[in-house]
Amino acid sequence: MKVIPWTTEEDDRIRKLWLAGYTAPEISAEMGGARTWRGVAKRVERSDYYKLPRAVRSRPPIDRPFLRKYDHAEAARLYAKEGLSTYQIAKQFGVDASSIRTCLKKQGVTLSRRNDGQFRPQREPKIRAERTRRVVHKPKSHERVIAPIDAPTVENDTVGCQFIADDPRVNPAKCAAPRIIRNNRVSSYCGLHHAICWVAPAMREAA
Repeated sequence: MKVIPWTTEEDDRIRKLWLAGYTAPEISAEMGGARTWRGVAKRVERSDYYKLPRAVRSRPPIDRPFLRKYDHAEAARLYAKEGLSTYQIAKQFGVDASSIRTCLKKQGVTLSRRNDGQFRPQREPKIRAERTRRVVHKPKSHERVIAPIDAPTVENDTVGCQFIADDPRVNPAKCAAPRIIRNNRVSSYCGLHHAICWVAPAMREAA
């Protein structure tokens, strides 16, 4: 960061404006913004005229809405008789709504829970464009129907399907239906149980 040294002309101008009653931001504005108000304040603090008496400079009064004077009795009448909200009364007198509420409370007026926001502009609801979305019903795992595999079975199968349909602790009996031939190999299960053991897990992984 490049540091720009202070010149004698700048120091003389800061001294003159400071003793005339100008503040650091005002001095920065008078210098055209070449120096920030923080830089001007630091320069003044390090100078020998920092503690010298300064002139009192007259400034225009600041308009503060909460300090404006208005008829408190008229504000209470408008609220109680006319039914105006605090925001509407504040707009009529040119003050802040919080000042109206404080005025009413001091006069003993009970503030009702009416909608004081009726003076506020209502926002229009946003209209969103309708999106055409293709809805594809994807059945869940328990909704899918496992169809038996249509494949040739083993003739005169003495071993039978090895799938235990019931709880093995209660009924360990196996299916014993003819097994199928799948990919030139004899499966351990029949067509239905082969689909349950091999096709259903593959469908769940694909989901």
